[in-house]
Amino acid sequence: MNAAATGSSDLHTLVLVAFGGFFGVIFSLVVTAWRDRAKKREERRSKLRWLVAEILDNLEHINRYSLAGGRAKVQLLTQAWETAKGDTLDLNPDITKSLRAAYAEVWRFNSIVEYDLRIPPGHGSLDGSLEAKAAEVRTVLSDSHSKLASHLGL
Repeated sequence: MNAAATGSSDLHTLVLVAFGGFFGVIFSLVVTAWRDRAKKREERRSKLRWLVAEILDNLEHINRYSLAGGRAKVQLLTQAWETAKGDTLDLNPDITKSLRAAYAEVWRFNSIVEYDLRIPPGHGSLDGSLEAKAAEVRTVLSDSHSKLASHLGL
């Protein structure tokens, strides 16, 4: 009888250890998933803050461009946009649309600058086109900045 009680006790202990291990694994998986999700959320937020900073840099450049009378022919920044554009898909559609429109205009501006820098001064220079495009870019970048900064609480 003592052997039967010991066998039953061993089985009971084994079941408790198995359930403890099972719940430990489940708990570990839940905590890891929660931490991974929090890390991804913070990485996304960091990319979007970098995008806000890039937009501000581009706005500053556009303002300097106008002050220089169209002589400051430097392309606008797009690295943060290239990195973060996939992360904008889950944002409010109004923000996503604004950002895509703004960076389409940035691309057009950069294309004009690239072309104009290859042409010798006085031969088909696109200063007028650059000035007009700079004004358009300023408007759409300002809109994107206000919407994204508001979304991020900045």
